[in-house]
Amino acid sequence: MFSIASNVCLADWAVVRYTVPSWLKVFGSSLAEVVVVVDERPPTGRIAESNPDLWDKGKLWHELSLLREHDSRVRIVRLSECPSEAVSRKWFGKSRPVRCQAGTPILAFICALEATHQDWVMRTDSDMLFHEAGWLKAAENLLGQGVVVEPPRLALETQVISTRALMVKRSCFAKCLPIKPWRLHPLGRLHRALKGRPTWLALEQMLEREKIKGRIRHTILPRTLGFSLHVARRQYSIEPWFGTMVKRVETGDIPTEQAAQWNLSPQCWSAATPDLPPTETSARWVPHGL
Repeated sequence: MFSIASNVCLADWAVVRYTVPSWLKVFGSSLAEVVVVVDERPPTGRIAESNPDLWDKGKLWHELSLLREHDSRVRIVRLSECPSEAVSRKWFGKSRPVRCQAGTPILAFICALEATHQDWVMRTDSDMLFHEAGWLKAAENLLGQGVVVEPPRLALETQVISTRALMVKRSCFAKCLPIKPWRLHPLGRLHRALKGRPTWLALEQMLEREKIKGRIRHTILPRTLGFSLHVARRQYSIEPWFGTMVKRVETGDIPTEQAAQWNLSPQCWSAATPDLPPTETSARWVPHGL
């Protein structure tokens, strides 16, 4: 059995009502728990710019409460209640990166992973969907060898580490810690400092540098074993067609055009499926119906 660790911000209320139930369904009895760490502070940087109309603390906690009531495997943890100092020290030594220069989380990511109970953990963004056709078994074998493993990606174009979905065996990965907390180049640091923004690189960039230096081994599983799909825009999850699309992803029934792109493309779906048209972002509320 394995754990899923994820983290959410105030803009994630609309997407988690689909993704978390989908994880529970896809992985079934293999999944011991889903730990969701909640960062209640307003988003910053690129993250703030991409989801300005969806920040809603009340809706986020409402959806999380429904998820917790739906399945006892769902565990909600506030970032403010995590042992942040100890976790940062374990991962980065004396440094304490909270968010990267673009606003993507670092502290919430590692706190979610450290809050899980299983040795085998998949840390995933809250906007990821999966079709599992054998990659869990393949991952289990590799994790026992100390390899950091990614589920299959649609349209694999690079072997660079992504933290959208990343599996580790905690007892093995702990031997790689602490890692160096990499920052931007000097001019980048100066620019971000003048703007009052963090100067850290994203965690996936830090991990990639550790891989290049030979301190981390990493692999991405082949597409023949299933796939992961990234919902790049939170606004998609409030559209009427989104629930139907999620169900089809779970069974691996996706349009050929979508199979060539890792990010969800509504246009690909509408070209092959007339009842799933691409629509402009709207304020429609479509309950998922747990």
